[in-house]
Amino acid sequence: MLHCTMITPVILCGGSGTRLWPLSRKSFPKQFVPLIDGKSLLQLTLQRVGALGPQLMVVAAESHRFLVSDALQGIPAGAQAILEPASRNTAAAMALAALQATDNGQPESLLLFCPADQHIPDTAAFARAVKEAVPSAEGGAIVTFGIVPSFPSTAYGYIQHGSLRPDGSLQVQRFIEKPAAPAAQALLLGGAVLWNAGIFLCRASVLLQALERHAPDILATCRKA
Repeated sequence: MLHCTMITPVILCGGSGTRLWPLSRKSFPKQFVPLIDGKSLLQLTLQRVGALGPQLMVVAAESHRFLVSDALQGIPAGAQAILEPASRNTAAAMALAALQATDNGQPESLLLFCPADQHIPDTAAFARAVKEAVPSAEGGAIVTFGIVPSFPSTAYGYIQHGSLRPDGSLQVQRFIEKPAAPAAQALLLGGAVLWNAGIFLCRASVLLQALERHAPDILATCRKA
């Protein structure tokens, strides 16, 4: 059950914000801009995940340390900021968080990785989805979350899935990067696809084992950081 399982939310706060220029820019990316009711997407994300775990981590660029510090004001004690000297990719940010969890003596804790720049109005539905994913993650899976597509978007990546697993989750067959319009239309017509939300739930130890197998160079670099 969710209330018996230790979940550490990890907010991935990378991104340069250039697509929302001039409202956001490299020194002030969109996740820090107050866009909704005077709050930034990072602040809303912190509120959304705060009920899922008493401790949380934020992985961000060193150059944004003061922006992160401001956003963390009012957050209960226990929040950790992991600052990257230079922003790399999502895998590196996730690796740093998993290594930090291990250093904290919590290698088997569940890490919930969430981008900082998403707006999810239905927080109750989000919490339910996380709760439903816990058994799979506790069983050693890396769980990714998908969104039922409402139109053939070329702005999102897609997850093509297979049949139900015994734990009730869907088996991922492949990830598809942002497709061209004809390919996006074909994906929706074919069914069995979801938009990739970029949200993951897994044990810290499981993620590190996967990185050791599939991206040892990234893991080795992060260990030296």
